[in-house]
Amino acid sequence: MSFNRHLPAKHHEASHRPTAFLCLKRRVMRLCLLLLLVNPVHAESTSIPEVRALYLYNFAMFIRWPDKAFPTRNSPIRYCVLGGRALRRTLARLLENEKVKGHPLVLEPPEAPIDASHCHLLYVDDTLMDDEDQLITALENQPVLTVGASRNFPHNGGMIALVRKGRRIRPLVNMKAVEQSGIRISSKLLQLSTLLSDDEVVKSP
Repeated sequence: MSFNRHLPAKHHEASHRPTAFLCLKRRVMRLCLLLLLVNPVHAESTSIPEVRALYLYNFAMFIRWPDKAFPTRNSPIRYCVLGGRALRRTLARLLENEKVKGHPLVLEPPEAPIDASHCHLLYVDDTLMDDEDQLITALENQPVLTVGASRNFPHNGGMIALVRKGRRIRPLVNMKAVEQSGIRISSKLLQLSTLLSDDEVVKSP
C-alpha cells in the first residue's frame, strides 16, 4: 500500500507521523485504533478531519453488519459522507482499491444524490448539525452505522460520535441505537470507547 497516495504531502515530514502511517499498513490495521487513542493528536502533524477519516476507514474491520445489509457476499461496503470536504478527500485516498472480508470499500461520489438507507456507514459533519435529527429518525433501526462529529450526535440517537477530548479523538457510542440496528461492534473497539448510558440518550417521542 502506498503511503504517498493516502496522506497529504504536507504531513509526510511531520514529526508525529508514525501513528497515521502505521494505520495505513494492512498488517497492523488491527492496532490502528489503539495507536490513535494512545498517541495524542497533534494539530501540527495530523489534522482532526484526517484522524476522523482514519477511524472511518478502520471501522470496516471492527464493525459487523447483518447479512441482510449485503445483496451478495462480495457487495461493497458503502461509505456516505455529508459535509466535511477535507475528511472526504482523505477518506477517498484511504478507501481506494481496499477490501475487507471480500467487500470492496466504496465512497459514494459527492455529486450523487445520497439514499442514506443504501449506505453502510453514514458520516454527518458537524456543519450539518441542523439535519442530524431528520437523518437519525429516517435511519432508525436500519443497518446503517451513523457517525457524527458533534458530541450531541449519539445523545440524539446517532450511533457513534468521533469527539475531541484534549488532543485526542475518541469514539462516543450509543449502544442502544447500535443494537437496535442489528449492527455489532467488536469488543476491541468498545474497550477503547466511551459508552453512553440509557439515561443519557434523548428518548424518541
